[in-house]
Amino acid sequence: MLKNNSTVKILSIVLAICLWAFVIGEVNPVIKKTVSMIPVELTNVETLADNGLALSSDQEYYTDVVIEGSRSEVNNLKLSDIHATADVYGYAQGQNNISVDVTLPDGIRLKEIKTPSITVKLETLESVFLPVTVEFAGDAGDNLEASAISMMPTEVEVKGAASVVKTVTEVKVQVDVSELSEQSD
Repeated sequence: MLKNNSTVKILSIVLAICLWAFVIGEVNPVIKKTVSMIPVELTNVETLADNGLALSSDQEYYTDVVIEGSRSEVNNLKLSDIHATADVYGYAQGQNNISVDVTLPDGIRLKEIKTPSITVKLETLESVFLPVTVEFAGDAGDNLEASAISMMPTEVEVKGAASVVKTVTEVKVQVDVSELSEQSD
């Protein structure tokens, strides 16, 4: 029977499939995987205002990591299970390189953070008060006209990074007159 070449080949294939199934199903080997585009959450942002600082933009930050764990745990891992943070507490005005910290569920090990730090620009915090203007849009129909207009507040505070606040020149509220009703005093 073993002299028949076809029988040996078939027996080898069946044995290989059984061995592969055992390793995958029972042994659950340790594997590595790169996970990309993990959002980095900035922490302690509220402390910046206490120090007269603000983020210069609403930029989103991301990192990539290499993780290791059993095949089943790594394959069942969701992007939301990986938490990346960067703490802005104690940094000064200008460009700052802030370390990224990554936490993973139990059973998963962090092998490498491919983007170990992010660059965050901090500026002086500026605040200005600007008047609010009303802009009417839409069709009010025939025989309707705006008369007594009352608005609260008449001005609002615009607060943030100095370079961003300087770009704000006006605050407008748009009112769709087609949604207004006729009212008499």
